[in-house]
Amino acid sequence: MVFLGLNSFELEAFSDSDYGGASLDRKSTTGGYQFLGRRLISWQCKKRTIVANSTTKAEYVAAANCCGQVL
Repeated sequence: MVFLGLNSFELEAFSDSDYGGASLDRKSTTGGYQFLGRRLISWQCKKRTIVANSTTKAEYVAAANCCGQVL
Protein backbone atom coordinates (compact mmCIF):
# COMPACT_ATOMS: atom_id res chain seq x y z
CA MET A 1 0.00 0.00 0.00
CA VAL A 2 1.35 3.42 -0.97
CA PHE A 3 0.22 6.62 0.74
CA LEU A 4 0.84 10.10 -0.65
CA GLY A 5 -0.82 13.06 1.05
CA LEU A 6 -2.36 15.59 -1.33
CA ASN A 7 -4.13 18.38 0.59
CA SER A 8 -7.33 16.81 1.89
CA PHE A 9 -7.03 13.76 -0.37
CA GLU A 10 -4.97 10.64 0.08
CA LEU A 11 -3.68 8.60 -2.80
CA GLU A 12 -3.93 4.89 -1.99
CA ALA A 13 -2.64 2.10 -4.20
CA PHE A 14 -3.24 -1.63 -3.78
CA SER A 15 -1.77 -4.54 -5.71
CA ASP A 16 -2.01 -8.31 -5.71
CA SER A 17 -1.02 -11.28 -7.83
CA ASP A 18 -2.22 -14.80 -8.49
CA TYR A 19 0.89 -16.94 -8.83
CA GLY A 20 0.40 -19.62 -11.49
CA GLY A 21 -3.34 -19.12 -11.50
CA ALA A 22 -3.97 -19.86 -15.17
CA SER A 23 -4.66 -23.59 -15.33
CA LEU A 24 -3.45 -24.09 -18.91
CA ASP A 25 -0.11 -22.27 -18.94
CA ARG A 26 0.55 -21.56 -15.21
CA LYS A 27 1.19 -17.86 -15.84
CA SER A 28 0.45 -15.40 -13.05
CA THR A 29 -2.09 -12.61 -13.13
CA THR A 30 -1.32 -9.24 -11.54
CA GLY A 31 -3.65 -6.42 -10.70
CA GLY A 32 -3.95 -3.21 -8.80
CA TYR A 33 -6.12 -0.21 -8.23
CA GLN A 34 -5.63 3.37 -7.10
CA PHE A 35 -7.92 5.64 -5.13
CA LEU A 36 -7.74 9.39 -4.72
CA GLY A 37 -9.72 10.10 -1.60
CA ARG A 38 -12.71 7.77 -1.84
CA ARG A 39 -12.80 7.68 -5.64
CA LEU A 40 -11.37 4.98 -7.84
CA ILE A 41 -9.13 6.71 -10.38
CA SER A 42 -7.36 3.78 -12.02
CA TRP A 43 -7.23 0.00 -12.09
CA GLN A 44 -5.37 -2.64 -14.05
CA CYS A 45 -5.35 -6.40 -14.44
CA LYS A 46 -2.91 -8.28 -16.64
CA LYS A 47 -1.92 -11.85 -17.35
CA ARG A 48 1.88 -11.95 -17.36
CA THR A 49 3.70 -13.02 -20.52
CA ILE A 50 6.22 -15.16 -18.60
CA VAL A 51 5.89 -17.70 -15.81
CA ALA A 52 7.01 -16.36 -12.41
CA ASN A 53 9.49 -18.54 -10.51
CA SER A 54 7.95 -17.82 -7.11
CA THR A 55 5.09 -16.08 -5.36
CA THR A 56 7.58 -13.42 -4.19
CA LYS A 57 8.51 -12.55 -7.77
CA ALA A 58 4.84 -12.40 -8.79
CA GLU A 59 4.03 -10.05 -5.89
CA TYR A 60 7.08 -7.88 -6.67
CA VAL A 61 6.00 -7.52 -10.30
CA ALA A 62 2.48 -6.56 -9.19
CA ALA A 63 3.81 -3.96 -6.73
CA ALA A 64 6.21 -2.51 -9.32
CA ASN A 65 3.42 -2.17 -11.88
CA CYS A 66 1.17 -0.51 -9.32
CA CYS A 67 3.89 1.99 -8.34
CA GLY A 68 4.51 2.75 -12.00
CA GLN A 69 0.82 3.49 -12.45
CA VAL A 70 0.91 5.89 -9.49
CA LEU A 71 3.91 7.75 -10.88
